[in-house]
Amino acid sequence: MNRLILAGICMGVTLAGGALALAQEHPSVAAGASETEAKKLYDELGQGKKVLVLDVRTPKEFAQGHIPGAVNIPAEELSRRIPELKLSPDTVIVTVCEHGGRSSRASLELKRLGFKSTSFCRLEGWRKSGYKIEKAGPRAQTAPATHKFTCRHYCQSEKEVADLSEKCECACDKPYRDCRGSN
Repeated sequence: MNRLILAGICMGVTLAGGALALAQEHPSVAAGASETEAKKLYDELGQGKKVLVLDVRTPKEFAQGHIPGAVNIPAEELSRRIPELKLSPDTVIVTVCEHGGRSSRASLELKRLGFKSTSFCRLEGWRKSGYKIEKAGPRAQTAPATHKFTCRHYCQSEKEVADLSEKCECACDKPYRDCRGSN
């Protein structure tokens, strides 16, 4: 009888520990975040609507499978790296993670940063609906790199740009690739 009770206690502790580990691995959805169901996101993308799908998982998770066309910026880097994308505050952004915990928090963070139309979508819902998942190397769809340099023409100002083919806003009116000094 004592062995049976001890076995029951051990089983309960094991199950509780597993549930606690699962809860820590997958944070709960943040209160106040708007959710976009997988079907709605799929339909909007299929209709060609301008939606930025921002996957906030780690590069390793992203490489294992993501929504086609998604850009990867891990949640813990979001506030530092979102300026790299040079987005309008009116950009429609749907953040994505596996179960909604990180992406719901990221959606609220983007609202705090001034973006007007943000929501989150669960990748598990996307998968369960049978929609396509892309697999690629962890750098395949990451946010674009930026180039830092000093304009070597008129303005001599520090620049940080993603696209070197864009024209410099100083009086030289040349593409940034021609403005780059040797920084």
